[in-house]
Amino acid sequence: MIAGVVAVWAARRDRGEREEAERAAAAYLAAWERRDWGAMRSVVAEPPADLGERHEGVLTDLGIDRARFTPGSITLDGSHARVPFSARLHLSGLGDWSYRGELSLLQRGGDWLVEWSPAAIHPALTAGWTLRRSRSWPERAPILAEDGTPLS
Repeated sequence: MIAGVVAVWAARRDRGEREEAERAAAAYLAAWERRDWGAMRSVVAEPPADLGERHEGVLTDLGIDRARFTPGSITLDGSHARVPFSARLHLSGLGDWSYRGELSLLQRGGDWLVEWSPAAIHPALTAGWTLRRSRSWPERAPILAEDGTPLS
């Protein structure tokens, strides 16, 4: 009987922990969509002083006018969690760009918080790196007349 009660209590506690971690990840991603850097900062364990500027810089550099972030299924491991997410960004003049990322979370003082790094923005980012948008045109083939002489 006692073992059954303990198992039920542990399952409820795990479900509660999972829900709290999911809420923290969802709050972070929702704040990112709204560009609400203050709200984002409130769910980050040790936010860098320039957290908002880093995110805003990427959005500006890529010419993003709309962003949508959707959390995936959480993986819970004690006081750590991982939440994959999909990002769908609308780049003005180019269309949509999508990628998959992942947030790392940790439990501190009973609260679940995002353990921020540049990889939280995009999985390929590390310290000192950023995303940039550039356009290049391939070399054009010559335009030739019917007899093969160049027209341009």
